[in-house]
Amino acid sequence: MSTTKPDPYPYPENMTPQEAADFIGVSLWTVRRWMKTGMLPYIQPSGHSGSILVAKESLRLFLDAATLPATAGPLAGA
Repeated sequence: MSTTKPDPYPYPENMTPQEAADFIGVSLWTVRRWMKTGMLPYIQPSGHSGSILVAKESLRLFLDAATLPATAGPLAGA
């Protein structure tokens, strides 16, 4: 009997750039810019030219690193 909770986000572990954009609520162009500038790692499977994937875990780490704590307002010091 498995006690693993299901992932609340119904996206695959490796997503297309469009799926990645939908997953985090930004435009496709934003995701492409992050990938082009090296801010967001991506995978290009060998033998699949033009096929680019973004790992869900990479997105989570990217968002964690980009999230700043509140320094003023009601959430500061919470």
